[in-house]
Amino acid sequence: MSDVLDQWQYFVSPVYSIKKPDFLDVARKVSKQALKAHGAINPIYPMAHGNLYDSTDLEPLFGYVLNTAWNLLSEQGYQMEGMSTHLTEAWVQEHHITNFLPWNTTATATATL
Repeated sequence: MSDVLDQWQYFVSPVYSIKKPDFLDVARKVSKQALKAHGAINPIYPMAHGNLYDSTDLEPLFGYVLNTAWNLLSEQGYQMEGMSTHLTEAWVQEHHITNFLPWNTTATATATL
């Protein structure tokens, strides 16, 4: 018997990240407008959400995301010639709660978000 731990990577998942602050001001403005349109917050499930899909102000951001997705898929070896990426939804959520557990829980540990 060996004490050497072998590592196998069958389901490797790359995670990509980029900072694009030039989109941030417009995204914040549109998100605040969508959340304001939501109306009153439900006290039982205190979460607000808004639709961003139809926002023409976010078209440059959406275009950037779609082009980046196409490029990543192409770089990963997918045959993307003649194909296109499509946006199916865009939304914002705002949660008005301080932890992820319901108030009446018997759990012995909590994590604050």
